[in-house]
Amino acid sequence: MPIKIPQEIGEDERIVRCIGHEIYFSKSKKRIISPAFMPPKGSNEVSLLRLDYSDEHKCKAHAKSIKKGNYTYCGLSKTIANELVLTNTGFMIDEETPAETALLATPLDEEFNVRLDKENVTDEDPGLPYHADLVYNWTPEEGKTAPTAIKRLAKKLAKNPPTEYFPDKDVEIDEWTGSPMK
Repeated sequence: MPIKIPQEIGEDERIVRCIGHEIYFSKSKKRIISPAFMPPKGSNEVSLLRLDYSDEHKCKAHAKSIKKGNYTYCGLSKTIANELVLTNTGFMIDEETPAETALLATPLDEEFNVRLDKENVTDEDPGLPYHADLVYNWTPEEGKTAPTAIKRLAKKLAKNPPTEYFPDKDVEIDEWTGSPMK
């Protein structure tokens, strides 16, 4: 029976980030690096998955399907939702703008477009009905360096805690065989 996915993200929900070598994971340091939580140029959103309305197998399948630069899938990370929402951090983008993040449910249809109907989303819908975005109050621009405040937020999110890394020892197979992401 389909499970309805609420558009309000619960504070204790488990949120997954797809992790790939070179872009989001340092092989030499064996840990997630801050670019994993930085929005791409021209967007203020970091793509995430809601594990409580999915499972490790579906998250891995999506992570393996990503085609982006030097991204080579190597595992998943988990962060509790309330750890991703950062306000009153003391980090300032400029004299008047504090660096902040919000977490929004953004279910995607089978063409990876945000669904217009967000009220009737279930876990059995095509696409990524369990998709979410970490939204910054800043958008990176081509040729410009991120403000120190934004870099600090991303670095804070990439640390363990709040983010726990789950390496995938069986990258080639389709099923998740790693530790449960409880």
